[in-house]
Amino acid sequence: MPILWVTSVADPVFQINIFSKSSQAAAGDSSLCIRPWMIHAHGNGWTDAPEIWQFADSIVKNSPSLPKLHRPETNADDRIVHTSYEGKGQFTEAWIYYTKSLGKWKNRKWHFIQCSIQEKELISQKPIPTDTSAFLVYVFRDRNGYRDNHAASELVNLNK
Repeated sequence: MPILWVTSVADPVFQINIFSKSSQAAAGDSSLCIRPWMIHAHGNGWTDAPEIWQFADSIVKNSPSLPKLHRPETNADDRIVHTSYEGKGQFTEAWIYYTKSLGKWKNRKWHFIQCSIQEKELISQKPIPTDTSAFLVYVFRDRNGYRDNHAASELVNLNK
């Protein structure tokens, strides 16, 4: 059964590392939707995440699904992040969210690096810093200031 996981890097209750592990552990098709800075609450998920309806429609109405990002890969020499994806044309921006912090996930500060959108791959425009402890790749579509189609890769935890 397909599963959509909706969260935020700022969720203090069910934090991003737990969501990512859950998404990876689920049998079958599992997708991660990151809506930055969305607060923890069912009501917020229902009203602030149109991806829930899009995900459901993709299953029951055969509508287009959310973009799918594969596990990011980093070249050790240049620390540039490469992420293959499915869903060309379904998003207009791509970013690396990374943290240098350690400790409780809810207290970590997140930084951003924009990615170039290539034919089948997202490529970070700058290397991730050497002291990065974890990162993920995040995409969305911006339509005149309204953002939808939020999707994310799994979290890459460099300090396990």
